[in-house]
Amino acid sequence: MKRARELVEQLFQNINHEDLKIYGRIFSSWTDLAGTDLAAHSRILEIDRGIVFVGVDHPGWMQMISMRKARILSGIKKQYPSLEIRDLRFLLIDGIPEEELQKRFGAVQPKINEAAQQETDSSEEAQEPKPPEDFKKKLEKLGKSIEKKWK
Repeated sequence: MKRARELVEQLFQNINHEDLKIYGRIFSSWTDLAGTDLAAHSRILEIDRGIVFVGVDHPGWMQMISMRKARILSGIKKQYPSLEIRDLRFLLIDGIPEEELQKRFGAVQPKINEAAQQETDSSEEAQEPKPPEDFKKKLEKLGKSIEKKWK
């Protein structure tokens, strides 16, 4: 039986580290890609095999984002061509507990609560939501470990 360390190392051997950085950029640039109105009601859940899975909080907003699918996909392909994104899929997440989304999709883009969204909408310069400190520290530690492995 392989140790956890061996499994993690094996997993990261085949990953393009530049692509990892780009994946992070897509998550953080969702507002720019989808537009402020749609981004307030949707978020990227996962990117898998060239498909971006987007969670949408209401059927009406799902219809709106579906109508803009071609424009959003075009923007993603233009900004991130190396990832070869070929499709967007929309999932209605209204009523699904955050824990379920975490279980199914892992570390999903944080949901912006209404108060924070109103504050963002009223400010002239929108700021990205910040991940919890413990999550940020774990990612930094993982990043250092990966860097050390690849030096």
